[in-house]
Amino acid sequence: MQTQEISESTKIAYTKRAKSLIKQARKMSNKGSITSGEFVDCLNNIILPFVSASTRRQYRSAVIYYLKNSDCKKIDELLEKLESTRDTLFDCKVKSNSRKQKSLPINDYDVLKAGLNNSRSKYAQITNIWLYCGIVTGLRPCEWGDVTVNNLHSIDSFSITVKNAKSTQDRTHGEYRTIHIDCDLGDQSLIAYLAKEMEKIHALGEYDKYYQQCTKMLSRLTQKLWPYRKKRITLYSSRHQFCADLKAMKHSLCEIAALMGHAIDDTSTRHYGKRRVGNSGKGQKYSAATEEIQKIKLKHSGIKNTAVNRQQNF
Repeated sequence: MQTQEISESTKIAYTKRAKSLIKQARKMSNKGSITSGEFVDCLNNIILPFVSASTRRQYRSAVIYYLKNSDCKKIDELLEKLESTRDTLFDCKVKSNSRKQKSLPINDYDVLKAGLNNSRSKYAQITNIWLYCGIVTGLRPCEWGDVTVNNLHSIDSFSITVKNAKSTQDRTHGEYRTIHIDCDLGDQSLIAYLAKEMEKIHALGEYDKYYQQCTKMLSRLTQKLWPYRKKRITLYSSRHQFCADLKAMKHSLCEIAALMGHAIDDTSTRHYGKRRVGNSGKGQKYSAATEEIQKIKLKHSGIKNTAVNRQQNF
């Protein structure tokens, strides 16, 4: 398994999450302190079964990183315990407590756009463009700092090359992905503008500040526009909408995974935008690099064969 370098912001987030889980495990055990083994047992048996699948992946990744960078003993044994539950299908039905809206329909975006245009915040314009370009490209918000725009102002051959944010722990099909987009010159110009601005922000080390400020402003605006909604629109909602649109446009799951920067097609199927909220008539058309689709097909085939062998051995 090839492991790419984890970004500094991810390291900080993983460490903070792992420490929080250790604190939670101590409270559950009614002890002032617990061993690393007791913590992993609590995580596997008490904490992970009662959170959503996506949260389980985040918790497990954070703890694995934390353990690997600590001086605890029997590290291999602890990691093996964590890995042993990776493919476990828990019987309990978990209701995620996430309040994030996993779509951004055109009607909602139009209302948001008007609200952002009337906002006095200096972050309003960049947030507006960030949301729109997210719908058009499907990029993770953090990926805009490393985007190469290819063949700008070309209707037939415009594309972007993106460094996959989650290329650690084999969670993507490669370090980069290429998204071919058949779109008008206006969309191309917005994508190029956002890529250039975000590259500057990343270079200055101010991405986290911009992300937090845009997120807070967007949260306040959505609360004002839709005070009785249970779920809120976030920058990530545009990525979910992109996936929903691809499904509505009847792209194959392998191609969707390639365009989204996933390692396998199952991720797009289970955890991202639903076809029922997709827009099959959007103005853009998409295609992924053939070699990237092939990587996902090969990985899917390998996982399927492994599952069959497990059943036979059992």
